[in-house]
Amino acid sequence: MPVRIGVIAVGGRGSRLGIDTQKCLVPLDGRPVLHYATRAFVSVGVRMIVYLTGYRREEVDSYLADVSAGVTNCLVVSTYGGTEGDARAVSRLSGVLDDGFLYAGGDVVFLPETTRQLVQTATVYPESIAIVSVSPCLDIAPSHPRITLESGGNLVREVTFGAAEPKDCLPAFSIMGVYYLRPKAFSYLGAVGLRGQMGRFMESALQASESVAASITEHPWFCLHTQEDLQAWERSDVRRALLR
Repeated sequence: MPVRIGVIAVGGRGSRLGIDTQKCLVPLDGRPVLHYATRAFVSVGVRMIVYLTGYRREEVDSYLADVSAGVTNCLVVSTYGGTEGDARAVSRLSGVLDDGFLYAGGDVVFLPETTRQLVQTATVYPESIAIVSVSPCLDIAPSHPRITLESGGNLVREVTFGAAEPKDCLPAFSIMGVYYLRPKAFSYLGAVGLRGQMGRFMESALQASESVAASITEHPWFCLHTQEDLQAWERSDVRRALLR
């Protein structure tokens, strides 16, 4: 299943990181965090990437102007997504995107293999309004939402926030901040509260009996939130995998 469009949210303030720059431009091994999500999307044949800017948008626009000159077979587009949170930013694209698209937060590093697996899972679950990439590694981003799945399958049963324990002893998975979204998800994205976590759109979707599927990856990943994360990058599994 070809995916033509990728969307990456790069408007957050990164207040927990405590640096004087846009968080998505913090260098990891000489490349900004944003580079890795961009590369993963291009690797699966995405032909246009929309970057949703907000805080310090001029820094991101300047970086993208340089990037676009060196990117082949993929159009790089920057548009203002606001400062009301990632879900609200993505919802601004309602009426513009009429097909399924990939989405990632600008502070997540993941492998191209994870993206390919996500697209494959979307093919298996054509009725799901969203497919979320999740990992059994719960300690990488403790503040990210967790999900539990229906017994013996890949359909999401419940999403919890604040690193809540899974119910009924079912295994929990951490949401990586990488999604495949179908247009029907827009109606739920727009309902997320101001600066609410991206994953919150799934709460109302599940309550409305919409289908949401999970793509479970065993590949390493990384999320940049704090200064401690910068130190953790040096010994992270995903760094070793990218440097191979």
